[in-house]
Amino acid sequence: MRILGIDPGKTIGLAVYDTHEQTVTEASQARTVQEVAEYVRQALGANRVDAFAIERPRIYSHAGNELADTIEQFGALWRVCGGTAPLPAETRAAQAGVYRVDVQGWDFSRPLYGVERRAVVRELYRVLGEDVRGDAGVWAALVELHGGRGTADRRATRAEPAGVLGLLHGLPHGRAAFATAWAAGQIEDGQSNG
Repeated sequence: MRILGIDPGKTIGLAVYDTHEQTVTEASQARTVQEVAEYVRQALGANRVDAFAIERPRIYSHAGNELADTIEQFGALWRVCGGTAPLPAETRAAQAGVYRVDVQGWDFSRPLYGVERRAVVRELYRVLGEDVRGDAGVWAALVELHGGRGTADRRATRAEPAGVLGLLHGLPHGRAAFATAWAAGQIEDGQSNG
């Protein structure tokens, strides 16, 4: 399954993760919801995406205007990917911190996930059996799960192709989008096998 992960914020991260090949096939960053809408339109038109996963912002303590803007942007991105799909606040959680709806199109049905950071960390704990903290810890754990540092995250050179996560080099928001897509893939796989 190819899952488009989206990390909302001032800079919007985008990453397509192929769960079968366990590789990132596309990665970029955008500045506006309109740019993401165009990316989604093209990806759907070329059949490069089977599902969507958007990091759902959550207020754990204090929050300011930037988080409020990100929450608003999440709603706009949800609509871009899901059309009239109900927002997470309008639907039942699939599990703590995970919201899933099926998006109906003219000729397709695709899952759309809202995934909170706590669900990403929980999936990493389930796979690794140890706690992971912070963005750097999440990235390090995902690199290890995909072949290790220097292999999974290797940049493409004339002599060698990029590692399975190499397209994310220099794209911190793309990395966060990938983490969201990876967690959605783990959850989707668990639902289809469970």
